Parts: sequence; structure tokens; C-alpha cells
Amino acid sequence: MKVLLLLSCVLFLSFQEPTVVKVKDLLKSAYTDIVYRSQQEKLDYLKYNPFEVPLFDRVEFRTETHDFDLGKQEYAIRVSPNSFGERKYNKKFYESSLRLNEIRNKEALGRALSERYGHMISLLKTGRIIGIKQRLKLLLEDRINVLTQSQSTVNFDYEDLLDAEDDYHEVQLDLIDLERKDQKLRTEIGQFVGLQQSFQLDTAGFVDVDFIEGYLITISSRSDSINLEIAEGKENVTLAEYGFKEEKAQRNNPIGFFQTAYENDQNDPFKNDVRLSLGIRLPIANTSQPRLNRLYLRQLDEENDLEIIKYEVTQKIDQIVDDIQILIQKYRVTLSVIEEDNTETSLRRYLSIEGISPLILLKIQESII
Repeated sequence: MKVLLLLSCVLFLSFQEPTVVKVKDLLKSAYTDIVYRSQQEKLDYLKYNPFEVPLFDRVEFRTETHDFDLGKQEYAIRVSPNSFGERKYNKKFYESSLRLNEIRNKEALGRALSERYGHMISLLKTGRIIGIKQRLKLLLEDRINVLTQSQSTVNFDYEDLLDAEDDYHEVQLDLIDLERKDQKLRTEIGQFVGLQQSFQLDTAGFVDVDFIEGYLITISSRSDSINLEIAEGKENVTLAEYGFKEEKAQRNNPIGFFQTAYENDQNDPFKNDVRLSLGIRLPIANTSQPRLNRLYLRQLDEENDLEIIKYEVTQKIDQIVDDIQILIQKYRVTLSVIEEDNTETSLRRYLSIEGISPLILLKIQESII
């Protein structure tokens, strides 16, 4: 009974159709990528926790005793305000930080999408090559069998048999590597979409070569405005600029503090008074100058890096466009060769001839593959 039950399960699993994974579902899994989610958490934190400079830098309560007499006590509240410029540039610094992290968020999503596209294309390519190698393996087996049976003939050349066996063994080794790669890709794609069982990839909706060729025309003219690497470089320049301006505004803040004080002399009721004080910073030997110099140099570095990024991105995009255009030309040439190739016609013609050599037929079939 247990054997029958086990056999039923095996048969059920054997005839069960594999799960179909749609391309859109595979790409949608990029939103669950750990790097993207980590960056998204950082962005969400920034959105709801703006690091604004408060109106007051410090608020102090002070008390002072005169002549060691507790009856002569003075109380004061001192407030050190932040300047308007400091608060203004800090707000702009925060807004730029938010934009920068939004860009990095898109970059993380782009990398996750790119990884999934790469896996998908590699899986399709590997599957096609496995199919071709398997067909070639069968033909090589037939060639070895034909040559083995021909050993007794006068014109038999053992080198042909050795070459056929070498080709066969090479295809066997290639298939081992390809099947291992196929399994690895399937495992990783399954992890992307949360699957452990076998699946088929639905490739409906793939763009064709004509679409790619038309899209290439639009890339170079839009690269500077949509490229995330350039956008990130611009925000780094903006951050350095506002960081410098905020520090400078803090340095140039003329007001050191406001203070209000109340003196209570219990020995002399007529000596109770309230005083107001104002502290003014004098622009002498300001210790923030070295930091200002460092921030300004950082701004210059970011501006220089941005120019380098613009140049490198432009060169990179132009090179990629050229490479794809060359690949498209090769594709069209190869397609025309396949369409014009008369190998299959030759095969049909040879099949109609009586007594044709099986080795010639096998070579023609290998050529077609």
C-alpha cells in the first residue's frame, strides 16, 4: 500500500505542469531586494525625521550668589540663537540630502532590476545552447557508430574516429558546465520570486531588435538629464555648497546670546531689579576658518568630480550605443546568411540520392546546427 501511495505521488509530480514565472513578476521582485529595501528604509527615515536647525542653539538657566550670602541671589536665563542664514541653508541641505537618497534609491532598484534581467537572459541563452549541444551530442554518437562500423574498410582513417570521440567528449564536458549553470540560475531566480520547485519562464512581450534600434537614437540626447550617476554628482555638489554656506552663516552670526537676569536681595528690598544683556561676537581669531577652508575645498572637489563623471558617462553611453549598433549589424548579417544558406536544401538533395555516405549526411546536419 505504501509503495502504491509513493508511486502515485511520483506520477502526480511527474505529470504536474511546472509553475510559469512571468517576466513582470520576476522584475517586480526587485522591490523586495535587500539592498533596495535597506535604502528605502533610510529614505523613509529621512522623510519623517528632518534635521532642522532649531531657533535656539542653547538655553541656559544660571544662578549666582553674591558675597556667599544666600539672601543675595541672582537668577538668569541665557539664550544663544541660531542665525536665519544658518537655518535657511540647513533646510536646503536637508532637501538636497533627501533628493540624493531618492537618487540612490533609484540606483539600488536599477541594480536589482539589472541583476534580474541578466539572470533571465543568461537562463534563456544557456537553455538554447544546451538544446543545441544535446542535438550535436546525438549526431556525434551517430558519427562514432558509423565510423566504428567502418573500421574494416580499406580507406578507413582512425584519425577521423579519434576526432569524433574528442568532439563527443568535449560536448559532454560542455553540457556538464551548462547544466550546472542552468541549475544555478534557476535556483537564484527561484529565490528572487520565492519558488523552490521547477518553473518555466514566460518571455511574452520581449522587445525585438527593431525596437532596440529605434530606441538607441533617443539615448545620447537624454543621457545628461536622466542619468542617475550625473544626478547624484550634482546633488553632491549642492550638498557641499550648502554645507559650506551653513558653516559660514554660523560663523557670521553676530549675536552670541540674549540674557535676562533677576537679582533678589532679601537684606535690601529696594535692590530687587531685572536686567537684560546682549552678547556680540567679535570677528577676531575665529576658530571655524580651518573648517570653512576644508568645506570649500570639498565643494571644489565635488565640482571637479561632476565634470569627470559627465565626461565618463558620455563616453560610456556612446561606446555602449556603438557596441549595440555593431551587434545589430552582425545580427542582420547572420540572419541573412541563415536565410540564404542552402545547407538544408543540400541535405534534402542528398537524401534523394541512393547510396549517399552517412558521414556526409551527418556533417551536413552538424553544419545546420
